[in-house]
Amino acid sequence: MKTAGWLTGLSFISVVFISGCAPEVEHAQPKHSICLQYSKNQPVAVLGHSPQLEGEWYADWSYQLNQFAANHPEITIVSSSEIDTLNVPDYTLIMAKRGYDEFWLQEAVETPYYDFVVATYTDAPIEGVLQHFTLEPAPNQLISDYCQ
Repeated sequence: MKTAGWLTGLSFISVVFISGCAPEVEHAQPKHSICLQYSKNQPVAVLGHSPQLEGEWYADWSYQLNQFAANHPEITIVSSSEIDTLNVPDYTLIMAKRGYDEFWLQEAVETPYYDFVVATYTDAPIEGVLQHFTLEPAPNQLISDYCQ
C-alpha cells in the first residue's frame, strides 16, 4: 500500500513539473491569401472601408478605382474587412509588392497616381506626366508587416 501512495505522489509531481516546464507555443493566426501572392513577388492591394456616398467626388473615386482594377488583373485587391488586423483608412488603397515601398493612395481620383505605383512595381521609368504625380512611400508598411 505504501508503494502505491508513493508512486501516485511521484506521478503527480512529475506531471506538474513537466507541464510547468513545457514551452508555451503561440499559435500564429493564419494569414490572408494575399500573403501568398505577396511572397511570390506579385503586387497586392488592400482597400479601406468605402461606404457609397452621393456626389461627384465619390463617383470619380469609384470610377478610377474600378478602372484601375479592370486594367490590372495581375494585382490582387481585397477589402480591409477581410483582414481585421489591418487598420486601413476609409477610401484608401494600400498597395505593396515585396522588395518595394508600400504606397497609400488616399482618396485618389487621378489615374496617374495609380500608374505611378504600377510603374514603380514594374521598374518602368517615371517620366512624362508621371513625374508630376509621384507619391511618397508610406511611413508604415502594413501589408509587409502583416505578411511576414
